[in-house]
Amino acid sequence: MKTNTSFLCLATVLALSITAISLKGRLTSKAGNDAQPTNAHQIQAVITPDVQQVPERDSAISAKGRNNSDLPPLTDSEARILQRLQEGCDAMRYGDAILRKQTLDELDRLLADENRDARGSIAAIRAFLRTGADAETGEPFTVGEQGTLATANTMRVFLMDHLGSLCRETGRSDALDAAHEVFGRKDSADEWAISLRNMAWLDNNSGDYLRQRLSEMLTYEPWVQQPTTGMMEAFDIAVHTTATDLIPVMGEFASTTESPLNQASSVALDRLAERHPAETASWLLNQPGALDATPQVRADLFAKLDPADAAQRQLIESYLGRNDISVEERAKCLDSLAAPGSFVSQSLLTQPQTPPTAEREALRLAGLRDTCEKWLEDGRFSDLKSQITEIVARTTANKSESAD
Repeated sequence: MKTNTSFLCLATVLALSITAISLKGRLTSKAGNDAQPTNAHQIQAVITPDVQQVPERDSAISAKGRNNSDLPPLTDSEARILQRLQEGCDAMRYGDAILRKQTLDELDRLLADENRDARGSIAAIRAFLRTGADAETGEPFTVGEQGTLATANTMRVFLMDHLGSLCRETGRSDALDAAHEVFGRKDSADEWAISLRNMAWLDNNSGDYLRQRLSEMLTYEPWVQQPTTGMMEAFDIAVHTTATDLIPVMGEFASTTESPLNQASSVALDRLAERHPAETASWLLNQPGALDATPQVRADLFAKLDPADAAQRQLIESYLGRNDISVEERAKCLDSLAAPGSFVSQSLLTQPQTPPTAEREALRLAGLRDTCEKWLEDGRFSDLKSQITEIVARTTANKSESAD
């Protein structure tokens, strides 16, 4: 999140803050386009003139911070950074859209510029997060390249994103400590999502813990009923950690278009099978009732297997030989094997798969053709004979076209 717009002078921010004291505001929590009840941590940036409500916390943070008794005292330079963060938060609360954007640009330069004080920024962010102060930025929660945020929806999410990057760069563990503090309460699914990403970045042995926390997110009813963008992006944790045990939960979301999490879970399941085809297929074969409500999804997951690989071919054959699965579902799997597809998007942890080279795809199709010819020769899967014959014809035609 790097930008280059000038920051308004602090006098403007202070003037706006003083003016805003006399305005009447209301506290809400906003995630994407969904409004929902809030706590005192989450403060809407837009001031409305009809209701007066002052945040429970004093908006001014002392130069040395407060509620930070177990953190080292801030140095003078760290205290100055903290003061800048508080001034930025005030601008988020009481400024207009232009001021909020300029403020975010300046804070980006403060925290991400190559000449910044990385350690000082880490200390200041930790002190700021401990105060609980927050404000809406007026921007959405958007994942950019390499899992960093292109835009953040709240001041706290914005700072947690930077904290993760700073700790990853310097080798410090402060973002892990901040993550555990976030996991101690369920104030924000977006903060949980960024904290999970930070933990994955900084602790290579955190897989089991990440799966546990993601499972907790996916079964917390308030977040499930009104999911934020961060909640949806958190599904990528399942892909990153090969969380096959969460397939039933994701499959339940994918089974109904009424669930706001339908698309997010479908994408996560697809990417899980794409990156870990053998693990996903093996788990599904050992759980025969899994994904019964979404047979077409299950078919596509098995279609991620590579028939040119002997071990994966055996998994395909085990699936196609099941008597409890309809002909329609198994035919869908064969069709997807011949013409696979992928979801391409930026994610918190996993990166888009590199498309296979023409040579690699030719080898895969050759393996599929040889396998199908063998099935026809052996008389296997007779109820799928027409589909298998069609695949042989299609892959043979593709081979001829490639040779030309």
